[in-house]
Amino acid sequence: WVWGQNPYGQLGDGTTTDRTIPEQVKSDIKFSEISAGNTHSIAIDDKGNLWTWGQNDKGQLGDGTTTNRTTPVQIKAGIKFTNVCARGNDSSFALDSGKDADATEDSSKVELIIMNII
Repeated sequence: WVWGQNPYGQLGDGTTTDRTIPEQVKSDIKFSEISAGNTHSIAIDDKGNLWTWGQNDKGQLGDGTTTNRTTPVQIKAGIKFTNVCARGNDSSFALDSGKDADATEDSSKVELIIMNII
């Protein structure tokens, strides 16, 4: 279910229409975890796949573009993820099942940072 501001498609319902009441998003994807930033969202489905949608002007969706997405786009196919976090307007973080963290963040340019978390 989604509601609120949606100028960048961050609700993931295929539109940029604001929602004042909760609306069920019809999808074949069954999400087990979702995190919403100010203007983008990141989620893990029930199989551990990573999905993002919403504003992408800084590359915060991690899909290799700066194109906004109004529906979920799968990221890093083949890697199973366990935790996600969207922060502010420009950053996304995900922890995979091997305890490695992927982060996309605006620091004057788009960067992909991969580090081990022990």
